[in-house]
Amino acid sequence: TLNSYRYRCYVTGTCTPYVYSESALLTVTAAAISTTAGSISNSCSGNLTIPVSVTNCNNVGGISLALNYDPAKLTFDGYQSTHAELSTGLLIVNNTGTQVKLSWGSTNPADIGNGLLVEFKFKGNAGQSTTLTWDTQTPGNCEYSDLLGTIITSFYNNGTISIAANALIANAGNDVAINP
Repeated sequence: TLNSYRYRCYVTGTCTPYVYSESALLTVTAAAISTTAGSISNSCSGNLTIPVSVTNCNNVGGISLALNYDPAKLTFDGYQSTHAELSTGLLIVNNTGTQVKLSWGSTNPADIGNGLLVEFKFKGNAGQSTTLTWDTQTPGNCEYSDLLGTIITSFYNNGTISIAANALIANAGNDVAINP
């Protein structure tokens, strides 16, 4: 609420006259949003759920995220657990074969705060390790904006996935014949 106010420094001491500085303009900016793709270590093969978490995600009118993955190691299988604040507006999640894109926009700002934004689902094969990276190099692919379309400063943390080579092995012991 104090954005655009002007302030001056008032300096006093034992001698007069007291001194006032030139005025300075106060500019208040929103705290940077952090987005993190979760990491999984030594997972079993099959279904993988990757949480996408945010911090300081408030007063957001638009979200654009693009997460790169290696299609030789992972297959995108949808999404789940979308934050309730994204239920208003328009949410689109699609897959390009090497990238999962999430786009959301609304005329009502979202106040997600800190927590889970969405979970991406993948299928992976045993013995695979790979990195999930945010596409911050392509303009518009990873950004948050307010209702006026002003881009909010944001940071992106990549994730890693490691799938165990020999996931589960069951050993019931030697076979024994049972006579009725």
